[in-house]
Amino acid sequence: MVWLQEYERQLSQLRINRTAVGASPHKLCLRLAVMDLMAAGHIRENQVHFDTTLRERFTEHFNRYRSAGDRDNPHLPFFHLRKLCTAIETVMVAH
Repeated sequence: MVWLQEYERQLSQLRINRTAVGASPHKLCLRLAVMDLMAAGHIRENQVHFDTTLRERFTEHFNRYRSAGDRDNPHLPFFHLRKLCTAIETVMVAH
């Protein structure tokens, strides 16, 4: 389970935007959404598409972790998804 340890390391080093209200949940929620879609077989390649399925899964996680001032907007963390794709590729190879 080397890939799981690597993914855990990446999550622990995730740079999170911090405001006066608290930490922004956007990057974490997008990563959780991608992990869900991988587990469900929706993502089978080292490509993550910004589609309705991803957006809905992001929103589910976002509603769980959001603060009052946070907006349901996965566009910016999606832009920063390149590092996550490396981890996805590692997971794909491990299976």
